[in-house]
Amino acid sequence: MRRAADDARRPLESIELSLRYGLTDDLIKQGATAIVDALAQYKKLGLKHVVLEFRRDDLGRMLEILDLVARDVRPALDRA
Repeated sequence: MRRAADDARRPLESIELSLRYGLTDDLIKQGATAIVDALAQYKKLGLKHVVLEFRRDDLGRMLEILDLVARDVRPALDRA
């Protein structure tokens, strides 16, 4: 990445990386702490943008996952 930024005459810090991260049922079963721990590793590497994928066939289940992320995961990740 650094070489590509240098070749483009662009500061590395000006390149924002993003990640599409799938929230699997196995990870969700482990709880919010496991999700935060997994995502915090990317945050430590400097990643600032994550798209969480949690599509399910059941809308109710999707809303449960969204609630978990909004209530528990996001605030804990902000503090990590």
